[in-house]
Amino acid sequence: AWASMKQKRLSEAAERFEKAARAGGALEAESLFQAGVCRFDQEEFEPALRLFQELRKKHSRHELAVQAGQRTLSALSRLGRHEEAVRGANAILDAQAQDAWSLDAWAAVADSARALKIYGTAIRAYRHVAEKGARLDAARARFSAAECILVDQGQEAAVDAFLKVSIFHDVDIWSAKALARAGELLEELNRPAEAKKMWRDIVNRYPNEATAKIAQRHLQTLANREKSK
Repeated sequence: AWASMKQKRLSEAAERFEKAARAGGALEAESLFQAGVCRFDQEEFEPALRLFQELRKKHSRHELAVQAGQRTLSALSRLGRHEEAVRGANAILDAQAQDAWSLDAWAAVADSARALKIYGTAIRAYRHVAEKGARLDAARARFSAAECILVDQGQEAAVDAFLKVSIFHDVDIWSAKALARAGELLEELNRPAEAKKMWRDIVNRYPNEATAKIAQRHLQTLANREKSK
C-alpha cells in the first residue's frame, strides 16, 4: 500500500489500505486514515468521508482522529453538505493549529458558511486562514472575507476590507483584484477621486495583471466624465 501511494497509484493504494484495515489489528486506524487520504486526493469524497468517519467512530482516542475530523469537514464541504460541515466545526477545529490540513478545514467551513449565507461565521473562518495560512491561500481567504463583508456589511466596510488584501498580502493577482473591487465600489459610492487612485495603483504596481487593462479603461471613463462636466 505504501509503495503504491509513493508511486501515486492512489486507487490501488486505497484498496490495499482498506484491505489492511478490514484485517483489524494495531494498524487499523492508520490504514483507514491513509485509505481516506488516497480517496480524498482522488476527489472521491464520499468514500473518503466514510473512511474518516469510521476511524473517528472506532478510534476516537487515536492520534489520527483529530486529523480525520479535519478531513471530514473538508469532504463534507466539497460534497455540498454545508450544514453538516458548519455544525461540526466547533467540535473539531482548533484555533491554534496551523498545519495545512487544519487550514484546509477552516477554509472548507468558511466556504460552507458562505454558501449558507452565515456570513459572520464565514468571515471569521476566512480571517483565520488569512492570518495563519500560506501566502497564496492567505490572500485568497482575505479576499473571500471581503466579498462576504460586502454582502453582510455593505460597500463602505467592503472597501476597507478589500484594501487590506493589498496591505497585508504581497500576492499580485489577489492584490490587483482587491484594488479593482475597491475601485468599483468607490465609483458606486460616487467617490471618483478615490476610485482613480485605486485604478492608478493597479496600473503602476501590477502592469502585467489582467486587471491593469480594466483599470486603464476605468481611468479613461472617469477622465471623459470630467471633461463632459
